[in-house]
Formats: sequence, structure tokens, C-alpha cells
Amino acid sequence: MKSETTNNNSIKRRKTEQGIVTCLSDLPIGILEHTAGFLAAPSRALFAVALTNDENNNSPGENYSSIAGSDWGTLDFGEIEKELAARLSDYDISTVLQYIEAVNTVKRLRLTNCTNITGAGLDPLRGSTIIEQIDLSLAGDGENPRFDIDPPISCLDVLPILDSIIAAEGCALNYLQFPFKWRAAGSTSSYFHEFIERYNEMRDARDTATKCFSCNEQVPSQGYGLPWIGTSGGGIYGVHCWTCWQCSKYYCYDCRDEEVDKPLLSGCHTCQWEYCRECVKLENCENCGGFVCEHCSKYEDECNRCHIKLCSGCHLYGGPRLVYKCSYCGVSHCNDCNSDDMMHCCEYCDKNCCNSCRLRMFHEGGIECVAGCIKLLPHEAALIHQSRILQQEVEQLKNENRELKLENNVVKREIRELKRENKALRDYNVPV
Repeated sequence: MKSETTNNNSIKRRKTEQGIVTCLSDLPIGILEHTAGFLAAPSRALFAVALTNDENNNSPGENYSSIAGSDWGTLDFGEIEKELAARLSDYDISTVLQYIEAVNTVKRLRLTNCTNITGAGLDPLRGSTIIEQIDLSLAGDGENPRFDIDPPISCLDVLPILDSIIAAEGCALNYLQFPFKWRAAGSTSSYFHEFIERYNEMRDARDTATKCFSCNEQVPSQGYGLPWIGTSGGGIYGVHCWTCWQCSKYYCYDCRDEEVDKPLLSGCHTCQWEYCRECVKLENCENCGGFVCEHCSKYEDECNRCHIKLCSGCHLYGGPRLVYKCSYCGVSHCNDCNSDDMMHCCEYCDKNCCNSCRLRMFHEGGIECVAGCIKLLPHEAALIHQSRILQQEVEQLKNENRELKLENNVVKREIRELKRENKALRDYNVPV
């Protein structure tokens, strides 16, 4: 078997020597460059890395740098397929950042859909003095930053890297977007909160003459008591303020667009990015009144009865009027339309469910949460459920009764047998 493998390898070598291509790296560089031109920027970098790191684990060289390209001002993994981004590891991210020399080239980094990383792969960015914006939310445009399953991205892996960036002389960082799970679990005694304080101190020391692009007043405005990144509780905690993510211009929150009487700078209620009206239009959600950017408005839901628009922020944060969305059929109701208790949230399984779905699952015998969901059934169904329980108890009593009858019959037979034996003994005049 070994000799056969050796022969096959030698045949492959002879074919290669004759000019037959056996792998991508044997193709002329011009063909590879042309092919890479059809790929998104992150895919080009991954392609170049794959070509350079051969089966012998050779380290990346410069022979394929033309394939990866040189324009790396923005690196957004949202430009590649969502499924591919979700499979990328910290090693993949680290290799790409090293290959394109991100510490000296990347100004804007978005880890969109990279839900498989802890953040350790960002290590090549340590001490960067060129990077300006970092998006760690892992969510794309118009996507809710809260995931059903918390991604593994870790403060312990990421914050030391960010600390090295804000501590570097000449630091250019001016916008950070954090994962929702960090902000939701925020505490004034946490490592995350301590980093926010260090970042705010760095910005206060560095940006002493920052002015609002509209009114030329100092920002952050002292009257608001709001730092560069929010440190108070509620929805503002851990959110970057005073800065438009799109253009990096600074605005105060007093300046308004006079034509529509809306603030020039607003935070989207859903994705929680801060945008100025020149870059992205934000309109008020019809249900909760919060601002919704034009990216997120594409994914708005609506009440199944009155058809009022519902932003995903309504589902996420509640708002003045709560939103009820069935966890099973996806039907949504605003609070006004749910006044007749068409939908309930179970306190045991924490799932919203409409009456139709509860009844359907009840009749199909598919309700798993017997502790809570059963109690939320409509009155008629609850009576039916109670009747079923009573029927089961009756059947159980009948079974017990049958078993007792069988035992009684056995005892009767034993008594009759004893009577016969007693009579036989008397017939033979044997004393009992």
C-alpha cells in the first residue's frame, strides 16, 4: 500500500512538471488576481491566506498580497455570507488581520456575524494608532443586537486589546459598539465598566476642543451629564454617544433639523447605532415612539389586528406600550389590541403564546409547560383540561377497583377451599 501511494505521488509530480495544474496555487498569479476581483474584501483576504498557508504550514508570504488587495480602510465581515462569517474562528480572524497588516491599515472594523469567536483573534490590532471605529456587536445593519444564544465573545479576551489601543500615543479611536450581552449584564464593579471609564477619561483628555458640527458648542455637553460612552443604567448603558457612526461627525443633542423638527443626532431604538440625519434618516416608531433608522425600518413588524408598525426595539425593550409576539406562529399584537388577553407570556417557560397556538397544542397534546402554559389556556379549554384530569382519575379508580375485585375473588376461592377441607376433616371424625 505504501509503495502504491509513493507511485501515485511521483505520478502527480511528473504531471506537474509537464505543466498540468494540480492545485489553485499552481495557477498563474494573473488568473488568481482576476478571480479574486469578484470576491468581497474579507473573502479576498481569506482566499490569499488559504493560498499562502499550504499543507506544510508555511507562514504567510507576500507573493499573494496582490490578491488580497491593499485598500483596507474598512474591514466588514458582513460583506461575506452570513453562514461563513458564523464559522470563522479566532485563528481565522487573527490570520486575516496579520496578513493585511491591520494594525497599520484598518480604520474601521466590523465583526458582523462573527458569532463563533471569543475576540482573542483581535490581538494583531494591539497598539493600533490608526483604527477609528470598532463594531463588536456582531449584528448587521437592521439586525437586532440581542441573540437567542449569547455568542462567546469575551470581555477578558477583548478588553486588554482595546486597552492597548486607547493607551497608545496618538490613539485615533472614536467609536466603539459593544455586544449586547456585555451591556445587558453591566455593573459598576465589572471589568467592562472599568474599561468604559478609562475610555471616557482618554477621550476627555484627548478631545478637549471637540465641537458640535452644527452649533459649534462643546461636546460632550456638560448640561447633559452624558459621557462619550453611557455609564448610567437603562438602554444608554455602554452605548457610544455624541458621534455619528457613519461620518464620525460630532453633534450635540439640542440641535434639530428644523424642516422636520427632529434631532440632528439620534440613536436607533433597534440597533442602537447613533446616526446624524445627513447620513441616515431616523423616524419615530408608530408604537413605542422610539427612533428607528432606515436600515432597521426594513425589518419592521406590524400588529396583526390594527396593522400599526412595530419596530424590533419594541419587542426588545418594551417601550411605552408593550408588544406581544407569539413564539410559535410569529403573530404580533400591540398592547391595545391585546387588551382581551389574546396572548400571554408564561412566567415559567418565558414564552409568549397566542390562544390559537395554545389551543392547537392543547388538542394535539403538545403543551410541554404543564406548570404555566396550561393555566393560561382559555376558560373553555381549561375546563376541558380539568375534565380530562378527572377522567384519568376515574379510569385509575376503575383500574384499582378491578384489581380489588380480582383480589376479592382470590380470597373467596381460598375461603371456599378452606371450608371444603374443614368439611372433609369432620367427615373423617378428625378433631379440628
